[in-house]
Amino acid sequence: AQVRGESFDFALIDHDIPGDLGIALAQSILDDDGCGTPRLLLMVPYSQRAFCSEPLLEGIAGTLAKPIEESALSHCLMHALSSSRSNSTDS
Repeated sequence: AQVRGESFDFALIDHDIPGDLGIALAQSILDDDGCGTPRLLLMVPYSQRAFCSEPLLEGIAGTLAKPIEESALSHCLMHALSSSRSNSTDS
């Protein structure tokens, strides 16, 4: 996408990336001007689903507990889209 001068609308990030943390990756994406401004969705283990109700990092549009159900993903995507639209019309 970057080569074509486009950006991704969403990035789905696993919180438990082997050898790294998803939060660090999310922060890198947010700090990289070349990535545009994708809405970040963070997947967390079911045992850490309590994190789904709290913002972990400014810029995370939503969190999903794994295993991810289709309805939860759809709801999260729609919420992220509607939030970004209302933020862009507020400015």
